[in-house]
Amino acid sequence: MESALDGQGETTIMRFKHFVVLSSAMLFGVFWTGCEKKNTKELADMQAKLEKEAKESATCQDNASKLKDRLVKLEAALKKIQDQPCVFELDPVTLEVKKRADAVVSSHAGPAKGPPLDLNLVRSRIRGVRSTLKRCYEEAAKRDKSLAASSKTVSLRFTVYNSGKVGNIRLVPYVGGGFGPCVRRVVHTWKFPKFGGYPKNFMQRLHLTPK
Repeated sequence: MESALDGQGETTIMRFKHFVVLSSAMLFGVFWTGCEKKNTKELADMQAKLEKEAKESATCQDNASKLKDRLVKLEAALKKIQDQPCVFELDPVTLEVKKRADAVVSSHAGPAKGPPLDLNLVRSRIRGVRSTLKRCYEEAAKRDKSLAASSKTVSLRFTVYNSGKVGNIRLVPYVGGGFGPCVRRVVHTWKFPKFGGYPKNFMQRLHLTPK
């Protein structure tokens, strides 16, 4: 009787052990399958992220290359513009020449003898140097870029002496870039016939306009 009970107990124990082993194997299999599925999903997600980063990197590199080419073209265009001389077009010179008060050479000097000064000769001389004055302004603009900022009007003032020579040449207001000296060199070469009376002061307005 005891022997039979012992045999049944051993059988029960063996069955329990077999059940435990089988259950453990099944649980491990389920766990392993879950881990494998999880790792596969994470791997797929990581691969997708890497592919996305690779595409974005390629796009950035392509955009950087395009921006670099554009920068090179813009720098070349800027250099071309900087190398080109400024060209200015002068408005027509006002042809009206206003005679100012007679210049006083000396408080004791009297008027010179001779015919009066022909004002038409003065007007004609000013008309004849318009292109030269324009060149003076263009050359000045190359030296002084601020002349391109806005238009301006200056007064050219000079004195014609009884001998026919011209002096006391000045520009008001001041214009930079060597414009004043250039204008003075032009006007200083003028020569008129001798005339009577007192030396004559003249003022001519010049309209300087950037093109």
